[in-house]
Amino acid sequence: MICSEINSEGKYSTWDPVHIKELKENKISDDLGHQLIFENEGIVLWSIVLKPGERLPFAKHNKYFSWVCRQGGMAISRNANGCIEMLKFEAGDAGIYDHSEKTGYIRDLQNIGENTLELKLIEFKKDKHNGQFIETH
Repeated sequence: MICSEINSEGKYSTWDPVHIKELKENKISDDLGHQLIFENEGIVLWSIVLKPGERLPFAKHNKYFSWVCRQGGMAISRNANGCIEMLKFEAGDAGIYDHSEKTGYIRDLQNIGENTLELKLIEFKKDKHNGQFIETH
């Protein structure tokens, strides 16, 4: 994935008022994707499939997760702090993020390309009693 900042933190003047309103009204999901594929005691498997122009609304990223791109494309992501990033995904791109110790990283994802964008995400759950990640076999 190639990421380029196109709007700096704290600069909301270029934002669509609809997106600012969405944040102000606290319309923020805790889900990493828009389709839950599988869940057990240790993981949650999410899917994101965005056709050209489609958008995944703001979500709070406060989990430990990995992702893989199944079908590449171009997207923009608006961060609640005002930053906007342009993202170029290629099939096979992958990454891992640990936002589990943070208070939350709020962002959306919008397909601005000509092709359908498809990502799969695996969320790793923590044990509620000891804070350790749950091992699954």
